[in-house]
Amino acid sequence: MLPSPAYLHVLLNHVPLTGLAVASLGLLFSLALRNATAQVCALALVLSCAAAAWPVYLTGKAAYRDVRRIADEPGMDYLDDHLDRADRFTIAYLPATLLAVAGLVLPRFWPGIRPLLGWLTLAAAMAALAAGIYIGEAGGRVRHSEFRSPTNAAAEP
Repeated sequence: MLPSPAYLHVLLNHVPLTGLAVASLGLLFSLALRNATAQVCALALVLSCAAAAWPVYLTGKAAYRDVRRIADEPGMDYLDDHLDRADRFTIAYLPATLLAVAGLVLPRFWPGIRPLLGWLTLAAAMAALAAGIYIGEAGGRVRHSEFRSPTNAAAEP
């Protein structure tokens, strides 16, 4: 039997954020060092971490009713906001995923394109990270009242 979607969502949700941040740092270093082997490794990590956004999104959608049932009233509002943000911004991971694939495949045919694809992938990964932080900010407050400080009151949905 598979674990509940909520459990899987909690397990996976850090991969497109923390994993992509680390992969992006690796990609930045590989580009700065102009090391093709390191760039291939970093692109593979960007690809896997950016692509992980889709299972995170799907497990989150599947867990929505169960989590809503156990959330307090402010948590329900944050859950709705979290789902709305995910519906609108998970697509931001797609360019990073596709550019990472292009960066792994196209330089085999056109080696000179490797740096350009690396920089484009890095930019797309940064945009995906910004979207992921925005999505996750509401999600972190669903069941964690300690994240609902008075300084965050103005940002409440």
